[in-house]
Amino acid sequence: MTGPSILIVDDEEGIRHGLENLFRREGFTVHSGSGYEAATMAAARYPLDVALVDIRLKGGKSGLDLLKELKRAEPDLVVIVITRSLP
Repeated sequence: MTGPSILIVDDEEGIRHGLENLFRREGFTVHSGSGYEAATMAAARYPLDVALVDIRLKGGKSGLDLLKELKRAEPDLVVIVITRSLP
């Protein structure tokens, strides 16, 4: 039996990998991507329970753009917006 499915979207590789490891240890099925396009492809391919989305993404589309797309496709999806504060 697999655990809940989570999508992790962050363009900073170290943060993304750290979150992937954390959620895998907690029993989640993890899907991840570094940007908008990879995330929308993963969301279309896999059933998701939760998405962690960085507010700042490279490549012209923001995490808010992604959030709107994810919620349009799956209104009941729990989406948590994350960001790194600057000094």
